[in-house]
Amino acid sequence: MSIVFAIIRPPVELEIIKRNACILIKLSYYLRNHKASALEQFRLTLSWNRPDIAQTCLLTKRLELTQAQLDVCMFEALVDNRVEYVKLLIENGVSIKNFLTFNRLQALYNACGSNSTLHLIAKDVIRGVNHHSQTRIYSLYEIGLIIEKLIGQGYRSSYTRRTIRHLCARQPLTQRQNFNVYTDAEQKEQHSQLVDNILNEENKRNSLNDDPTFDFPHNELLVFAVLKKRHEMALFFWAHGEEALAKALIGCRLNKSLAHEAQDDELDTEIADEFSANAEDFQQSN
Repeated sequence: MSIVFAIIRPPVELEIIKRNACILIKLSYYLRNHKASALEQFRLTLSWNRPDIAQTCLLTKRLELTQAQLDVCMFEALVDNRVEYVKLLIENGVSIKNFLTFNRLQALYNACGSNSTLHLIAKDVIRGVNHHSQTRIYSLYEIGLIIEKLIGQGYRSSYTRRTIRHLCARQPLTQRQNFNVYTDAEQKEQHSQLVDNILNEENKRNSLNDDPTFDFPHNELLVFAVLKKRHEMALFFWAHGEEALAKALIGCRLNKSLAHEAQDDELDTEIADEFSANAEDFQQSN
C-alpha cells in the first residue's frame, strides 16, 4: 500500500500562482501573435515585470535593437526599479560608463518622484523649495547640496563643483522639465556615428562638454538608489564597478543620515527603521 502526500497550499498562495500563470499565458500569446517591434516587446515584459521572458526576447531579437533603444530600456528599468532588467541589459552590451550622462542622471532623479525625507532635506538647503509641495524638478547641483548635508563633515560633492555647477546654471528649467529619453538616445546614437568620423581628438572631447559622462558611474547610481530608497538597486551597484569599500562607506553614511532626518521630522517610524537597516547592510559590507 503506497501513501501519497499532497501539498496543500493556502488559498492566497494558490490565487497568486493562478494569477501569475494567467499573466504568463497572456503575455506569451501577445508576443507570439502581434507584430510588435523588439523594443515594444521588451518594454512590454518590463511593464509586466517578467525578466525571464525579457531574456528570451533578447536572445532572439538582440540584433534588432539599436544602442539607442537599449539605452531607453536601461533608463526605464532604472526608473521602474527593475534590478533584474538592469543586470540583463548590462549582460547584453549596455555600458553603464557610456549610458550614464549628466542629463540622464539628472532626469533619473526627477523621473522617480521625490520621497518625503529627500524633500524635507531639500527645503533646508535649497532656496525656493515649497514646504508643502512634494513636486520639484531638481538640478544635479541641488542634489549635490542634499548629499553634502547628509554626509556632513565638510564633504564636497562633485555635483557642486565647477563643471556640474556651470552646466546646471546654463541649463533652462524647461530643458530639465521636458527631457525625453527617446529623443536623447536617438541624438546620442547619431552624434556617436558622426563623432566616429572626426579624426581630431580635441573636437571629440569638446563635443561631450554639454553632456559629460562620469568617471565612476556605478558610484553615482549607488547614491541615486540610496537617496531614492531603492536598497536592492543600491546593493547591486555596490557590488559592481570600482571602489567597493568607498561605496559601502558612502551608502552606510547616507542611510544613517536619512534615518536621522526621518526621526527628526517625525515621519513614519518604519521609514527611519528601513534606512537604519539599509545602513547596517552596508556596514557589514565594509
